[in-house]
Amino acid sequence: MPPEKMLVEPSIVLETSPDKYQAFWVLDQIDYGPDDIEELSRRISYKHKDDGADNGWALTKLLRVPFTYNYKYNEPKIVKTIVVNRNEYSPLRFDIYPVTDDYIKIDLPLPAINYKIKAEDILEENKENVTDIMWSLFNDPPMDGADWSKRLWRLIMLLHEHGFESEQVFIIALSAACNKYKRDSRPAMQLWKDVVRAKIKIQLTDEILARPDQTPTILLTDEERAIVETSKPTFVERYIDWANG
Repeated sequence: MPPEKMLVEPSIVLETSPDKYQAFWVLDQIDYGPDDIEELSRRISYKHKDDGADNGWALTKLLRVPFTYNYKYNEPKIVKTIVVNRNEYSPLRFDIYPVTDDYIKIDLPLPAINYKIKAEDILEENKENVTDIMWSLFNDPPMDGADWSKRLWRLIMLLHEHGFESEQVFIIALSAACNKYKRDSRPAMQLWKDVVRAKIKIQLTDEILARPDQTPTILLTDEERAIVETSKPTFVERYIDWANG
């Protein structure tokens, strides 16, 4: 879509191929969680869907590098930088973009945490609910190249699944060897959002599993079933009889 249709002027725009663009916005701080940034990207994408924007809003989306080549065409196209400015934005500036319908906003404030309680004490008091993998995720520093996010998320999910309260999960995750937020000196509030998000995910899964089974679809009426049962054997029945013989 044409960059000029954006409601907030991008800080950088790349032309990745003829009439195809990637836009970037520079934020005024670095302490916003990746989930918050991903949601901003999704809101922009959804708002401009009718303008030609695609669904490339996810954090895992691979972006083009300026002055490299796009080989999707018979004749490779060079990735061009067409806009560069010094614009920096607060996420509040993007409030002009509506929240998507399926977004779960995590706005539960961080409760008053008693930081004098040690994670090790919580784990020891509940050791019957702590598995070996949970101890490993808590104690063992991630190896070089390990995905810190996956290890932290797995620990948080396991703690919830084994009955720990959210405040307990937060204290344990805060002291865990795989706490990427501590590693990067990022606010504890971002870790709390992960804890709450994991809790919501488990609750939604439990609700789905607790739903009563749906009534099976009736493919044949009683009259049709009687006709089938009194009909001559079909090729399928004859083949089964032959195979069993």
